[in-house]
Amino acid sequence: MKNRLKVRVRAFGDLKKSLGNESIIDLKSGARISDLLSRLSVITRTFRKGHIGAHKVGSDLLITVNGKNMHVLGESTSLKDGDVIDLVPLVWGG
Repeated sequence: MKNRLKVRVRAFGDLKKSLGNESIIDLKSGARISDLLSRLSVITRTFRKGHIGAHKVGSDLLITVNGKNMHVLGESTSLKDGDVIDLVPLVWGG
């Protein structure tokens, strides 16, 4: 049994600056969406709870896991090796 899993995170808008277009994130086996959100907060150096970068999770950031809205799945949903997570700010300038 594997002790680790890897998920692919695709960032859009201004999140590309801190996460790049696409990243592979290594997590412990059994990790949940909430664990990934915590890791992404650290990577983006976000010091406000419930935020990734300047975006508040749940109000101005769409997060999908394999095309399914994270809010439908719930933050306690377990991730699987190879899952694809998209981070889409609902509004961004350009």
